[in-house]
Amino acid sequence: MEFYELQPTDENIRETYLKNTLDRNSDMVGFIMLLNSRERCCSIALDGNWGSGKTFFIKQTKMVIDSLTSNEGIDEDVKNMWEATRLQNDTPQLKSQITIYYDSWINDNDDDPILSLMAEISISLLNTNSLKYKKDFKDIVGNTLKNILDILTNDKFSKITSGMKSEDIFSDLKRSKKNKINSR
Repeated sequence: MEFYELQPTDENIRETYLKNTLDRNSDMVGFIMLLNSRERCCSIALDGNWGSGKTFFIKQTKMVIDSLTSNEGIDEDVKNMWEATRLQNDTPQLKSQITIYYDSWINDNDDDPILSLMAEISISLLNTNSLKYKKDFKDIVGNTLKNILDILTNDKFSKITSGMKSEDIFSDLKRSKKNKINSR
């Protein structure tokens, strides 16, 4: 018995999206609109059995967002399919977004997952053809790292760095410590 698996190549991802071969384009519109509606950082898990098409779905989602929101050239066929599906589902326009595909299996042996993720973000932003993203690269990576550290430290990172920006760091630290002692 032979087993055929459709590999998630760029061509296969594009063609299955344009033909709606997997009948998931409406689901993708809903997923992209969920991403589009988020104002803050969040985690989203996509769960399914092995071979159920999770990688295809995510790579197609990335392809659609990149095609519609980047300055690197719009794929008119993808845009037309998106518009037809979006209008059927009565959804608003898409905000400008940056997408990064992080393959956790490839990066599984990295010692520090945060550094691995930051490296992937940095490489993706450096490889983009958009001058806007290259120009703002330092701010984007800096803000992303700050947000990740805020999540991991329950916003303590922002408080520490804002204290370091003041005129007299030591007086802020003393005041903070005094407040902690007085609150006991």
